[in-house]
Amino acid sequence: MTQQLTGSIRKFASSALQLCASGRPALYKLQQQQQKRGEGNEAELSMVKLGLGQSGVRQIGEDAILIGQTGGDCDAEFSYFGVADGVGGWRDQGIDPGEASLALLDGCRSVFDASTSLKELLTRAHGDLLNSRRDLIGSTTVCLARYSTETRRLDVANLGDSGLCVMDAEFQLRMRTQFQSNMGGVFNCPMQLAFPKALSGQYPKPGECELYSIVLEPGDVVLMATDGLWDNLYQKTIEEIFRHAFQPKTAAAAQPTKSTVDESAEVETEASPPLEAASRILVDAATYLSAEQSYFSPFCQSAKDAGLKYVGGKEDDISVVLARLCPSQADVSTPKAKL
Repeated sequence: MTQQLTGSIRKFASSALQLCASGRPALYKLQQQQQKRGEGNEAELSMVKLGLGQSGVRQIGEDAILIGQTGGDCDAEFSYFGVADGVGGWRDQGIDPGEASLALLDGCRSVFDASTSLKELLTRAHGDLLNSRRDLIGSTTVCLARYSTETRRLDVANLGDSGLCVMDAEFQLRMRTQFQSNMGGVFNCPMQLAFPKALSGQYPKPGECELYSIVLEPGDVVLMATDGLWDNLYQKTIEEIFRHAFQPKTAAAAQPTKSTVDESAEVETEASPPLEAASRILVDAATYLSAEQSYFSPFCQSAKDAGLKYVGGKEDDISVVLARLCPSQADVSTPKAKL
């Protein structure tokens, strides 16, 4: 007796997890760039995008995003994705914070191993960079996730104030990671991994990341993002955005306006699928609210909880990765025996 998973079922299963990503640098950074180029305030806002079926690592201001999978589109056993946020304080010392976030996610992609825990994978990627990139200076938060096609299990590792949530087919919250926002009791100083080796001993270790695991159900949506999104959008607002994006004709109406895509991504020319529409709307909404000075944002609430006063949104780089388990996904987690 042998066990066999037919090619048609395997292909259906491997394509069940849809992935896309998008992001935009902070508004004040875009305005500074526009001023340097002599452009007005009405200049187009650049958006970086990884559409359905694309993979790779992209830098978005001080953030970085990662999407990848093992094997090809038709036989992928695992999908993995992540976001990282380079700590902005390094810019005061003439260091680009985005270099650390980009290097860490690129390192994670290089050492990805389906049989290794995410904590061990993060430790290996960080250690390799400490040894091979002695010129790298900075620190970054990071959130990583790995999805198994066979078991539908999503594993997550999070260190810092980026994070991930899982919503069901009705866009009700199933799970959400906790922020590690106040390192050493200092407000708005998230846990972070640092470079180079001489400096890293003063900062948290990869093993201090928090681990999560959940089995996805058909129709589940996964949202991973840097703090630029979480600091400006409440969970209920996020859920409403998804309900709107997945309504009929909403995706078709969500055409790019006043946005350009960097040369490494394709420019949208047709109606976006709902997942890509949701990605664009989330980034646009967080960008808009980040500049609202009278908005009582989630960041305001965090400041209030810490005994501080703050009013308005929080301008920051905004990076989003979305994943969805196709609602028509059959139970393929257990292969059927064939005699």
